[in-house]
Formats: sequence, structure tokens, C-alpha cells
Amino acid sequence: PNLRSYTGVAVAAVTADLSVEGNRLLAGDVIHRVNQTEIFNAAGLRRFLESTQHGQIVALHLERAGQMQFILLEID
Repeated sequence: PNLRSYTGVAVAAVTADLSVEGNRLLAGDVIHRVNQTEIFNAAGLRRFLESTQHGQIVALHLERAGQMQFILLEID
């Protein structure tokens, strides 16, 4: 796909409902940042998520259908 940035992690599938106020991840989204942390690969995303607490809300900066956007998700 034509992405605006060549770093980030593509979402292949979503297995949990992590939505906050109707925001949710979709297959095909590309996560570029979580809060202020740039995400370069799946290992970096995993490390960040392991450092979060249950119930914490994080801001994702992602690309969806060619558009950059922010969404909030609650970590289970």
C-alpha cells in the first residue's frame, strides 16, 4: 500500500475490543506512535504495551485508508 511513513506496525487482525468512545483498531491500520513513542516495528510496540497498566488509556497515531489520525484505546 501507499503509506505516508515507512515505519510503524501494520494491524493484521483485531482479536480484542479495545475501544474507547467508539474508537477501535481495524485490520489494515498502521500504528506509527503510541502516546509520544515512535513505533518502528512489532517488537517496539510489544515492549511499549508490556510497560502499560491494565485500564490505561493510550493515544495511537495511525494511518487508516491513507489518512493520518489519532484514536484513544484502553489497554486490557
